[in-house]
Amino acid sequence: MNKLDYIVVGLGIAGIAFCEQLFAHGKRFVVVDSGKGNATSIAAGTINPIVLKRFTGVWNVEHFLPSAKEFFKKIEKRTGIPFFWDAHFYRILHSVEEQNDWIMASDQKKLAPYLTPEILKNENPNLNVPYGFGKVNQGIRVNTTLLLDAYRSHLRENGTLFESQFEYNKLCSSKSGNSYQHFLAEKIVFAEGVGALKNPYFNSGMLLPRKGEYVTFKSPELQLDKIVKGPYFIIPEGNDLYKIGATLDRNDQTPQPTKKARLELEQALKKMIQCSYQVVGQSFGFRPTVRDRRPLLGRLNGLHQAFVFNGLGTRGILGASSLAQQLFNLIEEGTPLPKEIDIQRFTS
Repeated sequence: MNKLDYIVVGLGIAGIAFCEQLFAHGKRFVVVDSGKGNATSIAAGTINPIVLKRFTGVWNVEHFLPSAKEFFKKIEKRTGIPFFWDAHFYRILHSVEEQNDWIMASDQKKLAPYLTPEILKNENPNLNVPYGFGKVNQGIRVNTTLLLDAYRSHLRENGTLFESQFEYNKLCSSKSGNSYQHFLAEKIVFAEGVGALKNPYFNSGMLLPRKGEYVTFKSPELQLDKIVKGPYFIIPEGNDLYKIGATLDRNDQTPQPTKKARLELEQALKKMIQCSYQVVGQSFGFRPTVRDRRPLLGRLNGLHQAFVFNGLGTRGILGASSLAQQLFNLIEEGTPLPKEIDIQRFTS
């Protein structure tokens, strides 16, 4: 029996962020993950500090953004794989009123670091931008596929990855610890994303899976080298390939791409560009969201020394590092979590 400090279940962005805390504090651990059905793997990887629909700051961005940048730098150093870079986002403005709203927002003290006050003129004849762009600064672009692959390889090389679907009936939890397969750990952390819906120890009513779909298209004419936001994001992928999305469907739970989402994204695309294109791919994933739009962190009732790190939603890549530190501080030091992210808000 391998004696450890932690078993971590799941290796999406939440699992990676918590592993970084364990590495930083010299903890012995293993990650149990099959490598399948991970929402992080299909995410566009855009970290945007502004809610571009309303021109307001993202929740806790002033804390999350510096933490995220440091987090990614450490992982790049640890794995030797570059996977993120600074990025700007260009919000298509649709009216004179939106131009005025943008200028007013950029004058606010909390938003000024992220918003360029000038309205930028569109120089690309293949984009439909009659009222210009608002430019967002301090964004980040993450190649999530590279991140996941690099981190899995790193864990594999360190002997800390158990590549298998977690089987809940093989978990034995008692005051002596949590035993699973040939591992015995003092603590267990479930960072499963929507996989938690199959966890018999987790109240599935707290988690709302939201399906998101992207379409990948090819357009040699478009010649776009920046991330543009209209009804959806258009994200350059290189070699004349672009990704548009993502949709957000609260009702569809089918495990495949849909014609409905493709039509929705193509209709939006036709409003944003004025050149030909060819759809070459479509992808989907399920985001783990919560009805009050705040994460689910904290102690999991019914098991000994078991904890949850979930519900990161559409901005999980931004907040994961800071939230992982708060969860680690709760477990190791007893530091209370803010009530707005504590899972006990739904259980007590």
